[in-house]
Amino acid sequence: MLAPTDLPPEPDAGQLAWLCEALVDRLNAAPLDFPASADALRLAPGVAGLPNCAVKAARYPEWMRAGGVSGLFAPPTGEAVVDATAPAALVPFTAVHELMHLTGVADEGAANIAAWQRCADAGGVFADSARLWALRYAAGLLARDDPGAWARVRGNMKDPLSRVFGQSGGEIVPGSGGSALPGLSPVRGDYAVLAYWLAGMKI
Repeated sequence: MLAPTDLPPEPDAGQLAWLCEALVDRLNAAPLDFPASADALRLAPGVAGLPNCAVKAARYPEWMRAGGVSGLFAPPTGEAVVDATAPAALVPFTAVHELMHLTGVADEGAANIAAWQRCADAGGVFADSARLWALRYAAGLLARDDPGAWARVRGNMKDPLSRVFGQSGGEIVPGSGGSALPGLSPVRGDYAVLAYWLAGMKI
């Protein structure tokens, strides 16, 4: 697992366009049939390699939505909590991300990378959820650096993906604050480093 210090520099617009295209191609080919949130939360510990742990649905998700947070990890209790009312496509990756904190990964960017690796290994809806989150990060960076390139990639989305992408909040613009956060822990990092890492890995 890579530490934040191992991450490549921020990719240029060409690398971001390539990454977005690759993610769109994979998601266009996927069924995008995401499970109910309760099922995703039940399956997430196994995907995370923590089968004896659990992810809880937030009792008051409206407070999480107000703060722009999809999930959180509470170190005093060791609890991973997710807004189960969030779009179903976002929940699988968010749940695994929060469980990565339970393994000792404090930095948010590193937790995103660790969650990607777990979800990619699991395949299916967890891999698709990870790809959707990664696309949102990469798209936000590309839209900032080359809006025309992002518009061209966006135009390649088929109807099912276009609908799911929009329902999930679309691109995450750098510096947009809460909308970029799948989770919240005491040590904050740059969530978008997942896009840096994927561009460098040439997925």
